[in-house]
Amino acid sequence: MELKRILAKDSRRALEKVSNEYGKEALVISSAKVNGQTEVIVAIDLHSETPVQSLALENSTEKEHLTPTVQVGSNFEKLLNSEISTRSKSDLKLNEHSDSRSGKKADDMEYIRMREIVDLIKLELSSIRKEFKLSQKLKLTENHTSICDAIIPLVRFFEDSGMPSSLKTLLSGELSEETDLQVAIKKSEEALAKGLSSERIDWEENKLHVLAGTSGSGKSLMTGKLAAELARQRSSEQVAIISYKDKKLGAWAQSQLIGAETGVSTYKVDSYEVLKALVDELGSDKTIIIDTPGINIPKHLTEIKNLDGNPQFHLVVPFDASESSVYNAISQFEKSWSSIMISRSDEKVLPWPLVSVLTNARLPISYIGSGSTSLSTLSEAVPKALVKQALAEFSTDFDCESLIIENKQYEELKSSKNVKKQNNLEVKAGQIDPEMMLSDPLMMISKMVENRHGVTEVI
Repeated sequence: MELKRILAKDSRRALEKVSNEYGKEALVISSAKVNGQTEVIVAIDLHSETPVQSLALENSTEKEHLTPTVQVGSNFEKLLNSEISTRSKSDLKLNEHSDSRSGKKADDMEYIRMREIVDLIKLELSSIRKEFKLSQKLKLTENHTSICDAIIPLVRFFEDSGMPSSLKTLLSGELSEETDLQVAIKKSEEALAKGLSSERIDWEENKLHVLAGTSGSGKSLMTGKLAAELARQRSSEQVAIISYKDKKLGAWAQSQLIGAETGVSTYKVDSYEVLKALVDELGSDKTIIIDTPGINIPKHLTEIKNLDGNPQFHLVVPFDASESSVYNAISQFEKSWSSIMISRSDEKVLPWPLVSVLTNARLPISYIGSGSTSLSTLSEAVPKALVKQALAEFSTDFDCESLIIENKQYEELKSSKNVKKQNNLEVKAGQIDPEMMLSDPLMMISKMVENRHGVTEVI
């Protein structure tokens, strides 16, 4: 390995310069601001002679010792052609061997991902069967329990919005004796929020944090949002991002872009030995966030668990995840999760599966990130806010209290304006009293006829 120093006006130009001069395999060690310019330190592999070349060189020297004198002419041409053919054959075998190894690695990764997808589909089908059986049992019990007619819209909303049967069973006791709809909504919110918990991460005490989750769960984006938040609170020099064994296409490029945007140092590590040495070198001064791949989760997390510094493990799950996928992710490293981070939050999605899993698993939530690619859209998790979002559609349809208050104020304001108008009202000669027009229409018509007749007589 050899270290190279690159200077450029900004991070983007520095990365372009690194890519143009040293290729995409160059490892970015650190980035910092020096005299108004961006300094990037990269590590480059020094390619030594291949075994085939050394072997060919030895063979050629041996041939020289065996044939001390070589006649110039046809014998030299034959020797040169034979040497070229042997080297080309050996290079061809080496290339075929390397291609087969790289193809095998790619096939292995694709096979692992395919197996995980198949296993996830099986889990989804089994969870659907369990949900169907539980819903049938719940319908049988609902026939014996009487629910007030005022609460029926809330129960129908639970069924239409896809609430799991476990949560319906939890709320059946709260709603069985209730007669007021608004009170039932508040009781449902309190019961659901009571089953959830949150945890505030102490970034000062714990310096090493590991983010894990299935492929496509939003780990890299959540890593960037956490790094941006910590950089705003403290300084970008006190935060570091490590991409550990993530060979997915574009994963390292995304980490580099996040580092360039936030000013945080980013590192790419492909072995546990290098990871341990890097964590020891960074020390306890920096808060380290490790982004892990979405395959072989137990294997990678077990390796990281042996690191010094008491690493904290956080599971990243998308906002629209199903129950079975979240349960599967939790079970892969059970009893070692410090918190759950929710990514890709969407106001149009009702998070009933997440509420159900978090209620049963008793795992705290720490952060919620929106679906936006902006690194500033991150907030600390609040269980009540999550429950209110699940009930938002029903609450807006049936909460008419604000409208009633506005109507009362409008009626009071209207009556006061009418009083002022009546006090300032002056009926001129030949005009009809407005009060008579509203109180007695027949009298109003007769007065109009009299007035018209009187006017004609005067003329």
